[in-house]
Amino acid sequence: MKKTKSEIKKYLMKLAKDRNEKELIEEEVKDFLILDIENQMIKKKNDWKNKNKNQIMDYFLYLIEGLEKKESLTEFQLELLNVKIGIDLLKKEIKEKELKEMKIKIERALKSKIIAIDLEFFERAQYIILEVGISIYKNDFFSTKHFILKTKKKYKNGKCVPDNRGNFLFGKSEEKHICYVKNFLEKELKEAKYILGHSIENDLNLIKKRDLKDKIILDTQDLYKFAFDSPSSNKISLENLMKKCDLEAEYLHNAGNDIHYTMLAFKKMSKMLKEN
Repeated sequence: MKKTKSEIKKYLMKLAKDRNEKELIEEEVKDFLILDIENQMIKKKNDWKNKNKNQIMDYFLYLIEGLEKKESLTEFQLELLNVKIGIDLLKKEIKEKELKEMKIKIERALKSKIIAIDLEFFERAQYIILEVGISIYKNDFFSTKHFILKTKKKYKNGKCVPDNRGNFLFGKSEEKHICYVKNFLEKELKEAKYILGHSIENDLNLIKKRDLKDKIILDTQDLYKFAFDSPSSNKISLENLMKKCDLEAEYLHNAGNDIHYTMLAFKKMSKMLKEN
C-alpha cells in the first residue's frame, strides 16, 4: 500500500533515530523530498519569476539559518537535504532559462550589426590605452581594424605581456589619435544594437555612456559558460578560449588580433549552441 507523505516522514524520522541520527537511506528519502520541493516550487513559482539568483540563494540561506536552531538534528538533516535538492532544482531551472535567453539574444544579434571592441593597455598603467581593435559584423561577414594610438607609442609592453603592436594579421594597422578612433566608433555604433567583447567591462570605457544607451552587450565569457557548460564563476583567457574552440591564434595582445579572434570564437560558440 502506498504511504502518505506524513507516514513516510514519520518512518524516515524513526529510521534516522534508530541509526543514531548518523545515516539516512538516500534512495528511500529521495522521491519524497523531490516531490515535496517540486510542490513548493510550483506554489512559489510566480514569486520567484521576479527574483534574481542572489535573492533566491539568500532565501535558502535564511532557511538554513532557521533550521540550525531546531532542537532535532534529524529534522534538521531532513529539511536541509530538502533545501539542497531545492537549490539544485532552482539552479537547473535558472540555467535553462538563461540558456534560452542567450540563444534568443545570439540569434537576433547574428541577424543584425555587431561592433566588437578590444583595448590593449600599458602593462604598468592600466589606464593608458596603446591600441584599439574593432571588428564590424554584418550579414555573416566581418572585418577588423587595428588602431595604434600616435601619442602613446613611447609606452611599450614586453615584461608582463608580449609587445605585439606591430604584428596585426588581418589588415594594415593605422596610426591615429584617440579622438579619431572615438569618432569612428561613435559613427559605427549609431547603426549597431550589439556590442561584443571578451571580458568587455574595461573595453567599454572608450565608449561614451550616451552611446551605450539601448545597446545590448555580448561577452564571450558569458557565452563560454553555456557553450561548454562551465560554472559561471570560471573565467577563461582568450588564448584558452581559442583552444577550447579548436581555433588557432597567433600574436595575442595585439588589440586587432584579439578582437578578430573574439569574433571567431563568438561565431563558433553561437554555432555550437544552435546545434545543441
